[in-house]
Amino acid sequence: MYSNAKWVGVMRFRVGDISSGKQIGKRHCVHIYAACIDCGKERWVERSQFSHGHCQRCASCSRRLNGLQSRGEASPVWSGGRFETHGYVYIRVLIEDPLFVMARRNARSKSSAYALEHRLVMARHLGRPLVRSEQVHHKNGITNDNRIENLELVSPRNHRLLTTLCASCSLRKEIRLLKWQMKELRDTLQFKLGGVPSDLEF
Repeated sequence: MYSNAKWVGVMRFRVGDISSGKQIGKRHCVHIYAACIDCGKERWVERSQFSHGHCQRCASCSRRLNGLQSRGEASPVWSGGRFETHGYVYIRVLIEDPLFVMARRNARSKSSAYALEHRLVMARHLGRPLVRSEQVHHKNGITNDNRIENLELVSPRNHRLLTTLCASCSLRKEIRLLKWQMKELRDTLQFKLGGVPSDLEF
């Protein structure tokens, strides 16, 4: 066999040739020159793996085959088209869905993509896709609580303000207290002027 690895690029090998990894510039184990059973590409693989039925396909064919077998519902880790990350829920959207334009495209799939569930819930409630400038706020501050009654459509500026004023912060509590005090003062004033308190109006 050839002792100088730099000549490997110009020497011609035949399928079935065997060489040490050192001679061909690879790991220090015995390699065999084999052809991919799908595309016929010839390359060096570890003989121990090849003899046990591994490395029958080249890397490109293996990735393509694994991708076809493990996508969508055929995947062993299929989660039903729904997953959660950083507290937000993502939902799988198919290309025929009118809301597909809201989904984040995946280069590996042209027929489906994923979109944030709270944006999908609001879009379906309104009957139209949302534009990027429209933001959906979780009223109770729980980002995976995507019930429509917990969602409201806001501008980016208001969304930042509402996010700062979370449901449990002291500032929002003070605002609620001030609103209650204003209502009490308004009702007291109306009562003294002979009017009807706001909570008794019909």
